[in-house]
Amino acid sequence: MRIVGLFNRLDLAPADWKYCGEHRIVYEKGNPVSPTNRLTIIFEAALDNPEPQKGGEGCKAVAEFWDGLKGKSGDELATQLEMFYFKGLAGKTRPVVHYLQYGLPFGQVRANLFVNQPKFLWQLREWHLRPNADGTLNFVPDTVKANALPSLYGQAIAGEDPRLAALRQQFSNELIATYVDAIADTDEQALSKGSKATLDTLLFKMGVPISDKYNTFESTASGSDDDPLVNAQKGGGLLPRIKPKLDSAKLSQGCSMTSEQILNRIGAQSCGGCHHFSGGKSIASLGPGTELKWPDMPGFVHIDENGDISILLKDFFLPSRRQNLIDFLKAPAAPQVSASARSFDDFRTRLAEPGSLSTTDTDIRRSDLRTADKLTEGAFTRFRSAD
Repeated sequence: MRIVGLFNRLDLAPADWKYCGEHRIVYEKGNPVSPTNRLTIIFEAALDNPEPQKGGEGCKAVAEFWDGLKGKSGDELATQLEMFYFKGLAGKTRPVVHYLQYGLPFGQVRANLFVNQPKFLWQLREWHLRPNADGTLNFVPDTVKANALPSLYGQAIAGEDPRLAALRQQFSNELIATYVDAIADTDEQALSKGSKATLDTLLFKMGVPISDKYNTFESTASGSDDDPLVNAQKGGGLLPRIKPKLDSAKLSQGCSMTSEQILNRIGAQSCGGCHHFSGGKSIASLGPGTELKWPDMPGFVHIDENGDISILLKDFFLPSRRQNLIDFLKAPAAPQVSASARSFDDFRTRLAEPGSLSTTDTDIRRSDLRTADKLTEGAFTRFRSAD
């Protein structure tokens, strides 16, 4: 494995700034590389805010570090990055690479890989660190966020567990009651200002708050098995329920969004959709014969074995994140917040005492904290997209 990219994801900071976004290391499997002999592993550390009582001001040093890399190259650039990732900013932050920041409680490790011969499905998966009673650590599988179980969008499966049927109905009801409004929120905001949503605003502000209880443990990018629209078109009654919801929304008075576009948007928020199967799918209608489509993403990855980055990353995501950084550094200092804002302090303290928390207790506490975090709006946008 070799490092092909280091990424600043300050834009993933929550609105309460309990951590300073994520800071990532992308590893790719080296040669030999064939169409199905590929592996990407991304270490996504959620860097603790060293002064959480200051809110965003506590993360200014991190932003200034990334901004200060402008114009640096070669050994100077490598030395600065090595310091930040493995030693921390002196007197300001802990190192990015620290076990607490890979899932205790925030942060994770994700991978893109081909699995399951002979089909060689291209899948995206997620892990987090779990402490054992003896103080050791293990990486354990986690759900892939914003990736609902594909069968929840479609019809019942012969002989399925009754609990799955009940979960499908609950998911369908929640999608109609909550998700459609959230997905269309970006368009609604644009309409309120007398315009329509652009591709840029949809890419950076669109999101869907799927409850973790619906998420699956892998997202398949190849083929269409995980595509929400494809599954809904097989039957089950979800697709016909979306149009009445759109018709009853004020959005429908200024936009001709379709049920299919709603499901395409949900698909684009999934790992598999963002990386592959949503490419070229319609996500908005601007007028007769004019549609906005999710950009194509050839090659399944946003950065490949040679360090080359995708068009989606180069032309859309990176410029937006750069502008967020500039705006954040220009913003005046915000009022300080309560020093008791970090509800995970006790969780962290007890983790340092082997045996003080059972594995089950740790999982429950961690899950509660992560769930609450996912429901928190972002510091820069309402929804925080992982890719």
